[in-house]
Parts: sequence; structure tokens; C-alpha cells
Amino acid sequence: VDTAEESEKDTVEKIETTMIILDEDFANDIIVENKIYDGTTKAMADFSKVVLNGKAEEDEVVLTAKAEFAEANAGENKTVVISDFKLSGDDSEKYTLLQPLETKVLANISPKTIILTPETTFIKGAIPDKVDYTYDKNDIVGNVNITASITVKETSSGYEFKIDDPTLTGNPNYIVAINDGMIPSVNMPNAPQVIPEAVVKKVDEEIMDLLDKAAVN
Repeated sequence: VDTAEESEKDTVEKIETTMIILDEDFANDIIVENKIYDGTTKAMADFSKVVLNGKAEEDEVVLTAKAEFAEANAGENKTVVISDFKLSGDDSEKYTLLQPLETKVLANISPKTIILTPETTFIKGAIPDKVDYTYDKNDIVGNVNITASITVKETSSGYEFKIDDPTLTGNPNYIVAINDGMIPSVNMPNAPQVIPEAVVKKVDEEIMDLLDKAAVN
């Protein structure tokens, strides 16, 4: 009988833990990182500043939780839902968390910048009102087309590209910018046109191919 009582006592001692209670305003100590739009609701949160009332100073215990934006679109002061609170660390088994169901904090999702590569060569007096451009569609989340209005402006030092409004992309999750170093090349009418090296190489290859075929015949 004595052995049974001692065993029961040992079991009780093993499961006894200290209660961890969070401050009522603990959400103010949660730091959620702002992010750039990526089409997901994933959020990164830091809980290291949250006070764990009841934890011994020498014990290694930290608070963890799941953080997720309420929705994925870009915007300021977006709701981030914090839930599934847990304790972790080498000494976490000594404690029980008086767990809140969830709390909410705010963070920003910034629009993603799409880099545009505009057409660069123009004839003076025949510059189009809107310049054609390309961009890497791998930078786009989902089946979305980006629109932008690029013009060529003459300045005191030459010409430059200008985006009328970087935010008018047809999708609020994106803004646009010109590829660094892109400068319009404006030629005078009837000026000799510079043929791209790739075109010259292709023409040379076609000529050589024709010569080879003529030699065979």
C-alpha cells in the first residue's frame, strides 16, 4: 500500500506546473513584420517582448503562436490574427499557459514593384504618345496583367522616360518602375539606324546557310 501511495504522489508531483499568465495588453508587445505583397496571408511575428508572468528568470521558456493576415491584398493597417498560443523551450514543461483564444494586431502589406523595360529607340517628331514595354511575368502572382502609361519627355539634357502614375497598374497589389539606366534614344529623321548585334548575327547565319545550300546544288 505504501508503495502505491508513493507512486501516486510521484505522479502528482510530475504533473504539477506553474501557471503562466499574460498581461491584458500583451498584444501591444507582439511585433508583426510589414511585408511586400506575395499573394499569401503568411505573417512573421516576434513574441520575444511579451511578458510571461510566473516564469522563473533562469528558465528557458518562450511564447510561440500562429500569425496570419486576415486577407492577402496590399494595404495599410491590415488585421493580423494571432492564435494557437504555446510555450516552448527547454523548461516549458514546468509551465501551463493560461491561453487566450486569439488576438489581433495591425501590419502593412506594401504593393509589389514590377520593373518595366520600355522600348528605347524613337524617331524625333514621331515619338508615340504611349511607349511599349515588357516585364517579367514571373514577378506576377497568378494570372494578372499589369498596365502602365509610359511617355518620353524632352529635358534640358536630353530625353527621359516618365511613368504617368506608378500606381495605375490595373491592380492595387502592384506598382511599376522603369528599369534602372533606361534612357530613350531619339534619332533624327532619316538618320542611319543602328542594327542590333543579334539581328546582324541572324542575317549572317541566314546568308551562310544559303551559300552552303548553293554549294551543295
